[in-house]
Amino acid sequence: MLKTFVVASTLLYATAILACGASSNGGPVTTISPEATRAPTVAAPVSPGAKPTDVPGAATPVVQTSTLGEITRRAKETPQTNSLRELKDGICANDLLTIHTSLETIYAALTCDRFDNEQFTQLFAAKQASLVLEVTPDRYRILIETVDGAQAEFTPDGIWVE
Repeated sequence: MLKTFVVASTLLYATAILACGASSNGGPVTTISPEATRAPTVAAPVSPGAKPTDVPGAATPVVQTSTLGEITRRAKETPQTNSLRELKDGICANDLLTIHTSLETIYAALTCDRFDNEQFTQLFAAKQASLVLEVTPDRYRILIETVDGAQAEFTPDGIWVE
């Protein structure tokens, strides 16, 4: 009998709380709409913007993340390197970033106000570097790192390699 009374009292209390629009701690009751219980939408894979006219026909779009060279750093040790590229130059004109390396040319659709030709030349030209051409579901990204520690990151609308 006591058990039935406790269960009935608990149900009556819960019903009263919901009817009054308050939770057991006195705050408003939070309800979840059917839309909130749906699985989150997955972003459509990023696709490059239109290929700029200054990009040569032989240049292919980057469709998956590519690593060009590696630099492994450990405290108090000389960086270990593998397959680095020498950065020849980086120039942005007509909203197209062009990076010449010793092995390839990288083209990126990038607003030129986000790139400083002089600064790039000072920090990166003639340096050994690794580059990551990253493709994620929501963006493109170029990461550059030199052996001596200079780093740069760009988020273009598309990347092509020749």
